[in-house]
Amino acid sequence: MPASIETNSPVLVKSTTYDRFFNFFIIGYAFTLPLSRAGIVFFSAMIILLFIFKKGSKAQIYQLKNNPTFIAFAGLIAFYLLSLIWIKTTNWSEAMGDITKYWYFLPGFILALTLTRQQILTLLTAFSFGMLTSELISYGIFFEFFSYKDVPPSNPSPFMKHLEYSIFLALSALLTLSRILFEKSNKYKLLYILFFTSLTINLFITGGRSGQLAFVISIVVLFVLNFENKLKAILLSTLLGAVILFTAYNTSDLFNSRVNQGVNNINSVINNGDFCSSWGNRLGALIITKDIITDHPLIGVGTVDNIDLLRETIATKYPAMSCLSWFRHFHNQYAQVVTELGLVGLVLFLLMFYRIYQIPLQDKRFVSIKIMLLSVFFIGFIAEPYLHKQFTLGLFSLIMGLLLAQSRVEAQERNVNTDQLGGER
Repeated sequence: MPASIETNSPVLVKSTTYDRFFNFFIIGYAFTLPLSRAGIVFFSAMIILLFIFKKGSKAQIYQLKNNPTFIAFAGLIAFYLLSLIWIKTTNWSEAMGDITKYWYFLPGFILALTLTRQQILTLLTAFSFGMLTSELISYGIFFEFFSYKDVPPSNPSPFMKHLEYSIFLALSALLTLSRILFEKSNKYKLLYILFFTSLTINLFITGGRSGQLAFVISIVVLFVLNFENKLKAILLSTLLGAVILFTAYNTSDLFNSRVNQGVNNINSVINNGDFCSSWGNRLGALIITKDIITDHPLIGVGTVDNIDLLRETIATKYPAMSCLSWFRHFHNQYAQVVTELGLVGLVLFLLMFYRIYQIPLQDKRFVSIKIMLLSVFFIGFIAEPYLHKQFTLGLFSLIMGLLLAQSRVEAQERNVNTDQLGGER
């Protein structure tokens, strides 16, 4: 992203007043992200409104045309809108709702355009405190110190469904582990180790298997990324992952039962053709995905119509899968996209992530954050369409925005240093 994006243009209110309000809302956004649906909506809306009424914002928005990540996101959303032409559904409100949810990406791109280096670090800290708050409440429920709504102590995910919470915990734990690897101060390293341990325990006393799987696999990715000796990295990370899994299996009743349940689910599909279980449902949905793509390979059948066709296929071809008829999505992000938009849409979807992978970053800490974001979501997508869910959409938007902002700041600093060197000559 060009260095000219950040501008010191005057604003409609005094700059110090604007900055004060903007800082409050972006910190509130990062902090409440793991804590409140209403908070996500409120702070997202306020960030957008403040940016719109800031003088110079039009020039900043114009610069997005040079941002490959934004172009990829815009291309996917444009294709979703185009798909409204060929859908047959009469439920237009639901179809539009599936597309307009992507407005949660807007705060991420605003952060990309506006944050300073210090604000990037502040937002990472604010998000960590939000996760710590969520954790404390989760542990309070788990140990039955107090109750919160109808959240059971056996699966203490206080503010969102356990599937989404597992992604928050997995990504937070991995980012903390990354900070342990880079931290020089023993005092702070110890604090990060304690936080990593609490996040990891919290992950395995809740029932989100997709986050747990993403966490263990991503540990290997993180170590390989940051250790020069790749064989040593694989051995150490595999050992760490094995110790975590062994400990969780033998100490967490919920994790133990969920692992055994998953194995039984798959065996039941293979031996009995029984798809009426958590993983059986998902395997059944993939079989139906194959049928839909065989008949509609290029552009899919459109949003909402893919679910209608799933139910129709069950009724006419797979009566043994009738227990899947309650599905509102395919419980797999890749299957969701390819049935809605076909192979063209899937390519656009993957291009979006490739552009994130290509974000130029010099700071190794942020390179690790980028790879962890992609790794956790890529693996998590196997079990859930996390970019169809408010909390995980917000999480993805925040981290993506911070990465783009860091890239912009680094580019600006390089340009300044180049100008200074040129002047000295």
